[in-house]
Amino acid sequence: MLMGKKDHNRVARQVNNETALLSAQTEVRGDIHFRGAMHVDGRVVGDVLSDDGELTLAESGTIEGNIKVPSVIINGRVCGDVSVVEKLEISSMAVISGTVSYRLLEIEVGAQINGNLECMSDRVEESRVLEPPTLTHEEGARD
Repeated sequence: MLMGKKDHNRVARQVNNETALLSAQTEVRGDIHFRGAMHVDGRVVGDVLSDDGELTLAESGTIEGNIKVPSVIINGRVCGDVSVVEKLEISSMAVISGTVSYRLLEIEVGAQINGNLECMSDRVEESRVLEPPTLTHEEGARD
């Protein structure tokens, strides 16, 4: 097996044998909710959302809106927040302007992220729910 540069035009793996394709000359205005896999070569002005899908944004693709998808491969441009609960792959050609939240992250050298990176974990989510311990006068008093 040869180890080297990844193919930036990789096609999303098919989930449930359903793949939506947004071609390079296509522009969609409005939010997109999808299932299965989606491959974007064109432009989306709106949020891209899925509960169980995989999104691939090609080098020629642009998304001007938030992305909230379990698994994402980004080769193009994103102007908005990216939230991924499974795996996020960012290629060397990717440019992201916004907050990136992820569980598992792979970034190639050359990728540009203009914003914050936030690692999501079950422990962080649980700690937000728990109240901090409080000391009573007796517990905190020293004699």
